[in-house]
Amino acid sequence: MIAENHDLVPSVAPRRRPHVTAVELDGRAVLYRSEDGSMHWLDELGTLLWNCFDGDVPLNELVDDLAHVYPGEERETIERDLLALVERLLDDGLVELGDGRRPA
Repeated sequence: MIAENHDLVPSVAPRRRPHVTAVELDGRAVLYRSEDGSMHWLDELGTLLWNCFDGDVPLNELVDDLAHVYPGEERETIERDLLALVERLLDDGLVELGDGRRPA
């Protein structure tokens, strides 16, 4: 069950904000937010997800994909961890929410 913080519902799709620059080093991303000069670091999984945050892939699809990649993990754990990352990135002004609609 997707949380309702930040309007996080299954159909919303995180999108990288345009003023954020990402550089990957050894599978980990360093994010630079030009609006305030802040830097943020992501681990390997966070970096993988960052690259998926294009505003087209809804949260429920990301959870499904991760459940296939990590079959030993419980779906609820995957969802909780994904939501925690998205909420942190929203709070830090690094992503915004798209509607999850892919172009026809």
